[in-house]
Amino acid sequence: MKQELSGEEAISLFEKYNVLSYLSDNFEVLHTQSQQWLMEEIKEYITKQKKANQ
Repeated sequence: MKQELSGEEAISLFEKYNVLSYLSDNFEVLHTQSQQWLMEEIKEYITKQKKANQ
């Protein structure tokens, strides 16, 4: 599954919206899911964070 972001853009989003903390905090559930499901979960999480920060 290819996303249209460079590595630098992805890291920037992960830092801005604390994605790594989210992944770490929810590891027990997230590590049992598919790659596609996880990518969608991350996109949804970032979208929610963007709305919350408006």
